[in-house]
Amino acid sequence: MLVLINGSPEHLVSSSDRGLNYGDGLFETIAVANGKPQLWQSHLDRLNLGCQRLQIPTPEPQLLWNEALGLTQHCNCGVLKILITRGIGGRGYTPAYNPKPTRILSLHSQPQYPSHWWIQGIKIRTCNTILSTNPILAKIKHTNRLEQILASMESKDPNTAEGLMQNITGQWICGTKTNFFLVQSKRLITPPINNCGIIGIMRNYIMAKARNHGWQVLECPVETSDLMRASGIFVTNSIIGIWPVQSLDSRQYDTDALPLNLRRLWLQDITCTPLTTIACDD
Repeated sequence: MLVLINGSPEHLVSSSDRGLNYGDGLFETIAVANGKPQLWQSHLDRLNLGCQRLQIPTPEPQLLWNEALGLTQHCNCGVLKILITRGIGGRGYTPAYNPKPTRILSLHSQPQYPSHWWIQGIKIRTCNTILSTNPILAKIKHTNRLEQILASMESKDPNTAEGLMQNITGQWICGTKTNFFLVQSKRLITPPINNCGIIGIMRNYIMAKARNHGWQVLECPVETSDLMRASGIFVTNSIIGIWPVQSLDSRQYDTDALPLNLRRLWLQDITCTPLTTIACDD
């Protein structure tokens, strides 16, 4: 793993860093293909939104890009993680008036998921862990991920790829590491991310692609009854792209409700997953 901390090749941070002590920070997980971070501007925009929300000074864009490219330029397929914390601070919740953020960039190997998950679909489950409500922290990718960690620990089944999470009113918001879409004919439905959850970069990308290809895309609350009525479900994030859902608990779905050739077409220029190696008739 290659790591830069504030631009230097290091692997250690101060024990007084507020990211370590309080989860006081933000991160982005970015797909790398052909030596470049993918959907860079979208990730940068979400990172900047998070910095504004948490009142952490935003990193200088050109500096961040230069460091990212320095790590990824020889990587054909991998994952770039950017972590920004408020920096070193004393004990207690109140931060320094003029913080000096810690900037950590690291390059990782592509996760080795079963290749058939992209084609044949995945098994997912519902989670018992509930997402708490906080509009200030909604949409951004802050480093407090305890709810997702607890939800991920609920299942020990390696064949179950993901779990869906509810908010406190029982509406379904997202997966532990993904956003999700329901498929109804040529219409996609995805939950709004207003009070909890993360605005996924791939979520927004797929919404734009779908609309450009004549699909109707709706952001509206998703109840359990909506999950049961959908002909198909798929989950998305920046690293996996799209996984169709084969089953949710005991309910079976049509994995080709969003056609395979369309999935590949939408992703062919921005990912290096098994899905993008399949021939596609445009």
